[in-house]
Amino acid sequence: MTVRKNNILIYESFPKSQIKENANRTLSPVCVQARTGRHKGFISNILTFASLCLCGKKKTFRKGLIYFLIIIFLTSCAGIKVTRRHRIKKLNVEKIYSRVKANEVSYNTFSIKFAAKLNLDEKNNSISGVLRIKKDSAIWMSISPGFGVEIVRVLLTPDSVKMINRLNSTYFAGDYHYLNNLLNFNFDYNTVQSIFTNTFFSYHSNNINQGLNNFTSKIDTDGYFLQSLPIDLQNDTNVIMPGVIQQILINPDAYKIYKILLIDYLRKRNFEIRFSDYIDVQNNKLPQNLSFTFTNRNKKSEINIKYNKITVDKNVRMPFKISKKYKQIK
Repeated sequence: MTVRKNNILIYESFPKSQIKENANRTLSPVCVQARTGRHKGFISNILTFASLCLCGKKKTFRKGLIYFLIIIFLTSCAGIKVTRRHRIKKLNVEKIYSRVKANEVSYNTFSIKFAAKLNLDEKNNSISGVLRIKKDSAIWMSISPGFGVEIVRVLLTPDSVKMINRLNSTYFAGDYHYLNNLLNFNFDYNTVQSIFTNTFFSYHSNNINQGLNNFTSKIDTDGYFLQSLPIDLQNDTNVIMPGVIQQILINPDAYKIYKILLIDYLRKRNFEIRFSDYIDVQNNKLPQNLSFTFTNRNKKSEINIKYNKITVDKNVRMPFKISKKYKQIK
């Protein structure tokens, strides 16, 4: 279903495959029937099978075997349990946001050792690295292939992007336009930091209050479902990218973000982030696995990151020295 707002088509609902991939399992009609008095006459059924088998006739034995297998199938259906969550309390966007923020990991610095698998341009590669974060100040990353020699070093600050590529002796020093061209989405420092630390962000605005006003909320099968609307605010420097729809899926028990979708229907491109396997960090939870999927028309790329070791609030170094022999790319 769509509505038109300021000559922009707004999608109020999306394909279930995008937002309801973890729906509760349902029982087949046969299993449901087996649940109602599944033990009734069970012993007599076994005895019936035994008597059929003892008849000694090949045809009768075959019928008895089929009958017995049906009994086993029906009783095995009883082992399938449908987990039903307690009723999810209806909350508005502001209350959902406040509870998510209250359950975010508190930190000043992060130092994370990680491993990653990449599927880029239909080529698979494995890398490892170190990620260091000084909250709201800098993000530093060192990336190495399997044999442990650094090939890429990255330093992000709120207003700059720097990268050293040791494979071809080049470096980049500029702003976020370079990063955004690589990702096909417009990111800033806050967005990148929020993704790595599983914290709430608004793609459309650096002003969180303005960003929240652009969200709608509803209760989905697996929790809270927040969705932004395309906006078009002229001469507002806080607006990141009009026309892109942001979806956020939140666990209603732990109030942790487990999925983020950025959908650009006009340009037919999506960016999906999944968070999973939460571990205890600073009396809270942080996802150990991050999965990124970039889809641009018929082209798809995937990056899967696993945090192997997480250190919080220790002094972190972020060395970044560019050799004079390296060539600058623009």
